Amino acid sequence: MKVVIVSLNSQYIHSSLAAWYLLASIKKNCPKEIKAKVIEGTVNEQIDEVYKRIKKEKADVIAFSCYIWNIGMVWELVTELSKLMPKVPIWLGGPEVSFDAEKLLVAHP
Repeated sequence: MKVVIVSLNSQYIHSSLAAWYLLASIKKNCPKEIKAKVIEGTVNEQIDEVYKRIKKEKADVIAFSCYIWNIGMVWELVTELSKLMPKVPIWLGGPEVSFDAEKLLVAHP
């Protein structure tokens, strides 16, 4: 199984540690059959370029780290990825999605 963790930072110099902590945890605690990779980008990149990098990985699971500065771009990516890769689970985590998950699932099924 291949897990891709996507971190869209506000700038390259402001790298979020969440994705890297998740990667380290997967490597330490999960079976060797689970491979994980972090894809970093910024909210200033062209969304198509980020989308291509994610799609190229042929992931079994895609996980996004969601913050106030990237949630708009995350929603755009999730919308496109779910259309073209409908069988790939997409996981969202972070402060922008964890505070009211039920409301979020109703708004974005």
